[in-house]
Amino acid sequence: DATVHVRLPDGTSADYTGHVQRLMGTVDAAGRQARVLVQVDQPLEQARTRAVPLLLGAYVAVTLEGPPREGVYEVPRAVLREGEVVWVMGTDDRLVIREADVLAGSLDTVVLDIDLAPGERLVTSSIPLPLDGLLLSDWGDR
Repeated sequence: DATVHVRLPDGTSADYTGHVQRLMGTVDAAGRQARVLVQVDQPLEQARTRAVPLLLGAYVAVTLEGPPREGVYEVPRAVLREGEVVWVMGTDDRLVIREADVLAGSLDTVVLDIDLAPGERLVTSSIPLPLDGLLLSDWGDR
């Protein structure tokens, strides 16, 4: 499934539903991004209930829905430390410095593939001297 988002300069916007028709046979050399063809079924019918029409040649943003994947999280970019490292508060309240795979990102967020056990949490605050095994429970009052 795909959601096609149309936005006018005045801020008026509308979403149209569609689906991926096919994967195009090329990959963009500069961004190494695959190209897909998205089809919006009955665009004129959908436009009747939308504030913005979907016009041929218009620039749009598209969100593609894929199958759910365990261990993938969208988090603020600030959670990512040097390289592809995150800080995790283990179930014993101790700091665990862990590698994560960055799958995608935007200006504000990154999508991480990381193994988190039940009860583990990502650390978002700053730690002056982050050492693996550091007890974090005392930091809550600072």
